[in-house]
Amino acid sequence: MHNFIRLLKTRIAISLVGVAGFFISQTETGSYAEEEYGLDWLFKMRGPIASPPDIVIISIDQASAEILRLPDDPNSWPRTYYAQMVDKINQQQPALLAFNLKRSVCLLCRCGNVKRL
Repeated sequence: MHNFIRLLKTRIAISLVGVAGFFISQTETGSYAEEEYGLDWLFKMRGPIASPPDIVIISIDQASAEILRLPDDPNSWPRTYYAQMVDKINQQQPALLAFNLKRSVCLLCRCGNVKRL
């Protein structure tokens, strides 16, 4: 009976920690901490993994900006550069092309409302 109560208390404590972690991760601070520290820790624990040989990863970073003589922030790059990049990549006939970009450009529409893209 003593072991059952101890096991029950452990399960309740673990559940409470899990629920608290879930709610904390839903806040802006929790989300920041998870992305900044949690993911970094998980990647360090996992260690490096080689990419499959049939996949090419194209990095868009400050070095790319310097080579192309563009602003450091890819958000401020003209969309025509992305279109040209897609055209050049499509010449190689990839099976799939995916972008992981967060474009946060504010535009004013004709009605005067601000839209985030």
